[in-house]
Amino acid sequence: MFRQEKLQGVSICTIPSTHRDITTAALNADVHVLCEKPLAISVSEAEAMMKLAKEKQKILLSAFKFRFFEEVQQAKEILEKKMLGKIYNFRLMFGGYINMAGTWYVQKEISGGGIIIDNGPHAFDLVRHLLGEIKTVKASVHKFQDIPVEDTAEIFCELEDGATGNVDVSWSIPVPAQSYFEIYGEEGAILLDFKGLSYKLKTWDDWKRVVNKSDGKAAFERQTNHFVDSLAGRIPLVTTPEDGLKVQYLIDSAYKSLSK
Repeated sequence: MFRQEKLQGVSICTIPSTHRDITTAALNADVHVLCEKPLAISVSEAEAMMKLAKEKQKILLSAFKFRFFEEVQQAKEILEKKMLGKIYNFRLMFGGYINMAGTWYVQKEISGGGIIIDNGPHAFDLVRHLLGEIKTVKASVHKFQDIPVEDTAEIFCELEDGATGNVDVSWSIPVPAQSYFEIYGEEGAILLDFKGLSYKLKTWDDWKRVVNKSDGKAAFERQTNHFVDSLAGRIPLVTTPEDGLKVQYLIDSAYKSLSK
């Protein structure tokens, strides 16, 4: 395809262990890349991919879809206005029940790990996008299913500005929290769910509800359009090339913390 077609960009949605080789082929063919998370199955692979992208002067973006969800965009506006004041604490949960036995997700040589490397990239990126850089992470994991990798993890995070919170990810929780991201500050709180968000300031009697006008499919469309527009340099990048690598460092730190 790279030899026979005139391509400007490709979206890579293959299993994680193939991301490096396909990205390398694309970049060597002078093609820009939008790569599904995780960027790679190791920090060394991700660093090599980023280095090549810089050498080739091509865009390499990670597909962090949540940045394009309406409730996240609304929360971003509220937080940028400092309406919640200083952020004290947060809780993020990506949970559900999936029988993972026999799937490629549990084959570490293909996936890179378990639930941490599967859902962790979205979780860490969302925290970074809305609240700022993560300073340290400390994980604990469980195997509720009979599989060789972790299916459930709790990750304590400390942000560079001093706020703390938990990231909970699981393939084994049939009824997760209704709000997947809760943010608490000195002046109020925001609760994000897949249909919109609710927020309340300490001086208000009631919560204010903001309902999404579109669904998740529209968010994917916004992400794709963002990538296409970025190739022409028409818009500031919502996701930068460095975001994927920074998240890869956090995934690596979470796994390394298990042995401490």
